[in-house]
Amino acid sequence: MQCWTSSELMIDWLINHFDPQTREKAQGRHRALFMDGHSSHFTEPVIAFALENDIVIIGYPPHCTHALQGLDIVCFAKFKAQLKKAVVNFEEQHGQAVSKADFMGVFGTAFNELFDSDTIRAVWKATGLHPFDPSVIKP
Repeated sequence: MQCWTSSELMIDWLINHFDPQTREKAQGRHRALFMDGHSSHFTEPVIAFALENDIVIIGYPPHCTHALQGLDIVCFAKFKAQLKKAVVNFEEQHGQAVSKADFMGVFGTAFNELFDSDTIRAVWKATGLHPFDPSVIKP
């Protein structure tokens, strides 16, 4: 399966997901949004919306995303294992393979077991973004 992003998806996500989910918690302060340098992330509508809504966009330097994208570093391998475990548990309990209709429930079970506040903190620490630790990036 191939996935890609576009400028339309980016502005939609920024307006309809990132902004409403972070605005109240920010309590009037600026919000930071860390992203890779994909051209769809830095369009005029995205930048204008960010400026108007106190969102500071921080682009990762080229060739550094392997070290700075915390979900890749901390979560995805663990999630793959957790999802496999959830699929096996479902199949054992129901005596059948996971269908398309069942998939989101199985996915949600695996997701909720892994993506908790401790995991999210580990993501930020592993990337050296919080607490700040430049030694995370090895030359």
